[in-house]
Amino acid sequence: MKLDKYHKMGNKLVEKIFPPELEAEIKLRLAELINENPNDSKALRRHSYAVIYPMIAAVQVRQKKGLEKSEAIAAVSQDYFQKFVLPNKKIMQKLLKFPLAYKFFIPICRLAMGTLYGEKAEFVNDLKVAKNNSYSYDVLKCPYHEICSRYNLAELVDTYCTTDDMVYGDLHEKIEFKRSKTLGRGDELCDFCFKEKSKTSGSK
Repeated sequence: MKLDKYHKMGNKLVEKIFPPELEAEIKLRLAELINENPNDSKALRRHSYAVIYPMIAAVQVRQKKGLEKSEAIAAVSQDYFQKFVLPNKKIMQKLLKFPLAYKFFIPICRLAMGTLYGEKAEFVNDLKVAKNNSYSYDVLKCPYHEICSRYNLAELVDTYCTTDDMVYGDLHEKIEFKRSKTLGRGDELCDFCFKEKSKTSGSK
């Protein structure tokens, strides 16, 4: 049977970041999770099939191997950070080294919220500020939080929150990222704020 393209992306993520000896079991569990959720919209599958279910599958397989939940999440998160998040951050940083490339970062974030992180993907966002040099919004509902919680892995959501901190916290000297709350850490919302640093704010 032909695999959904996002299922293929999920398999590639598994191949890229998890130990080879666990790959077959994680892929099998991923297929089971996808079969349990055939009605995920196309926009949601970009997140669920390609990222969320592979991570859930990996945690569940590690639990099956005898790790406690917290240990399984820590092991899976470490693989995710080291083999996926940080390499992709380096690519973004290289792109932002081009002259004035950082000027396009916030407009691209605005576009992404509408296309990748919008209602069709089951995010609920409350826009606060939308300018070329300043962009802030609250996330009131997040499928990463919803799905992980449904599978009794709410603790895994912090991995995605930490990913944002790791990537955006020091992505570029002229891009400021602030967030004081996240759903994944028990708050009522995630308050994202991206701002281009002015010459008077201490940027070089």
